Amino acid sequence: MAFAKLNYLKIEDNIARQARLTAVDPADDSVDQADSNFPVSNMQLLPVSKPGRIWNRVSSSGTGSMNLQVSFTAAQSINVIALVGHNLSSSATITLNGGSSFNPTSSQGTMTWRRNVAWHYFSAAESHKYWNIEISDEKNAYGFAQIGYLVMGTLTELDFGYSLSSSFADEMIGLRSQTETAVPINRHLAERYRLMLEFQHETTTDISTLRSLFLDLLGPDEPALFIPYTSGTEAVFGRINQDSFQRVYSSPDTASVAVELVDDPTGVPVVAYMPVLRDNRELPDGSSFTRQTVAYYKNEHLELVEVGSGVLRTGWAGSVAGISTSSGPHHYDYDEYGTLLEPARTNALSYGQDLSVYTLSGVTVASASTDEPKATASGLAYKIEEAQASGAHQVSSSAVSFTADTVQAVALFLKASERTECKYYLDATTGTSYAGATIDLSAATIASYAGNSGILQSGAIESYANSWYRVNMGVQLGSGVTNAQQRVLLADATSSATYSGVSGYGLYAWNFQHEADKSFSSSPILTSGATSTRNADLLYAPFDFDTQTMSVYVKYIKAKVDTGTQALVHIGGAAAAADPRLVLYETGSEQPGFSYDDGINSRAITDTTVLAIGDTVELLGVLYPDGTGKVTVSQNGGAASTSSAFAANTFPGAFNADRIYIGSQGSTVQGPFVVQEVKTYRGVQTLEFMREL
Repeated sequence: MAFAKLNYLKIEDNIARQARLTAVDPADDSVDQADSNFPVSNMQLLPVSKPGRIWNRVSSSGTGSMNLQVSFTAAQSINVIALVGHNLSSSATITLNGGSSFNPTSSQGTMTWRRNVAWHYFSAAESHKYWNIEISDEKNAYGFAQIGYLVMGTLTELDFGYSLSSSFADEMIGLRSQTETAVPINRHLAERYRLMLEFQHETTTDISTLRSLFLDLLGPDEPALFIPYTSGTEAVFGRINQDSFQRVYSSPDTASVAVELVDDPTGVPVVAYMPVLRDNRELPDGSSFTRQTVAYYKNEHLELVEVGSGVLRTGWAGSVAGISTSSGPHHYDYDEYGTLLEPARTNALSYGQDLSVYTLSGVTVASASTDEPKATASGLAYKIEEAQASGAHQVSSSAVSFTADTVQAVALFLKASERTECKYYLDATTGTSYAGATIDLSAATIASYAGNSGILQSGAIESYANSWYRVNMGVQLGSGVTNAQQRVLLADATSSATYSGVSGYGLYAWNFQHEADKSFSSSPILTSGATSTRNADLLYAPFDFDTQTMSVYVKYIKAKVDTGTQALVHIGGAAAAADPRLVLYETGSEQPGFSYDDGINSRAITDTTVLAIGDTVELLGVLYPDGTGKVTVSQNGGAASTSSAFAANTFPGAFNADRIYIGSQGSTVQGPFVVQEVKTYRGVQTLEFMREL
């Protein structure tokens, strides 16, 4: 018994091949939605595996849809439109607008989503010169609509039907293997649809019609659009899957034929993967790192290591001056490390290591007394030694000028000898304000030592090799103070700073550092006769992708930041405010944030989580298909928190420049920043997915 009549449209009858195809935002035809690497003209060519793409780019007044404009030289009559090999999600809306002028807005119907081949049949033929196939697909995981082949034309229907015994099957194509421990590995490559149509006891005239179709299509060589039933859901764009046309006669006038139709396989869209940067791995091709000066970092042996200009440094959890905040010794996790990126900083003291030029009171200084805390030491550290006189035993640096009422970052390496205690502080050259800490090198602790409106804002003591410690402090002196010097005041076994000295008793000191108007110290900057600036660490990688639905992930060790926003990942141009741009950042109150600026509207959202210094932080910024965005945060692998969404924005095309900056707002480096991983991926992804990527 016949079930339905087969409809088909051969390639030679596909009038879409003669049309002009364009992809523009209908609200603003200057907004090009085409992809130069996958032009929409590919939709007029075979094979299906060479598709065209339409980016989800819209103007500020756009509808948010992707639009395929189809233009003919004159009105053409059609009764079917099919999108072959598409990547649209099942929630996509496909509106078919037809009319007599470009960018028609009169809907002629809505195409029902179907996997692989979406199609619409017009029960009465439509005749239009222009069509706009309008696609709205907010859940599309790729940020673009991909179509392998466009079919438009008039179906041919067979006069006879196929049998109910016909079969329909989805077929998956993949690679299946297993590991040496028998764990299955399945990799999906492609899929296709298979129809076996049974034509039973047909007349010789009908069989001849089928045979002619087989020969016209050169057997399995030429594809066609096959629709088994125009009121149904099945369709195949493919080939007759047999090399011979075999008929079985049941009488001189009737015969039966089995025809298998198989569509051309289509796989997941081929995409260029967005960059992934991991610490201690080779950077992506085209990456750039610059720092035009030498710099220092602490290695896993607690030694200070010098690297030349343009060489990346490693930072350990707790080993960067902006990270350690404890008053006691910090125990470093050397499994937690990353790439250290710092802004430019200047040591305003001309003689950081040479104590012989300092002002001495009740002490002498002996050069070449012991090795510095360096991996390659030269025995140049000074010892501060007491005189026998009763009173204070003190060394004072030269004075540094700074802005009144601002925090000052000072740091110094100290090592115990006969004396294990001292007071290290910043002292105003006029007035009596001072601020610093009492240092106990035997216990590795610090305690506030301040007076006359001076304040120790922050302080830490950090262990180095060979019993050295680095003390770094953020101090603020009284109102109006603009000039001060560092002092080291020795203390005896009773913690008294006024006592009768013992000749030769003392402790070691090396690398006085003063970074004016900064709230915390950076890595050591050595000076010898002049102030010295360590230039900024500027790191970026290529990012040749348009604005789109995407996920951006960064894993890093939380450091102390100066007042204001700290950019962690910036996609865009060298100019910090150049649009369009996307930024993952920390606020001055140390909360995670995510922003996206399309060139017209700036959108941003902040999560309420307050990040803890020294923790390992993961941030995920997700830009959704409708242009909204959220930020997710996790600390030390713990439970994640996700913000609310910022308002919808548009996808205008390319970012301001094809770069992704790490630890900087464009070329404006902030920091410090100890980055472990930066990952970007198309579509809406979870924190768990990005972790494992």
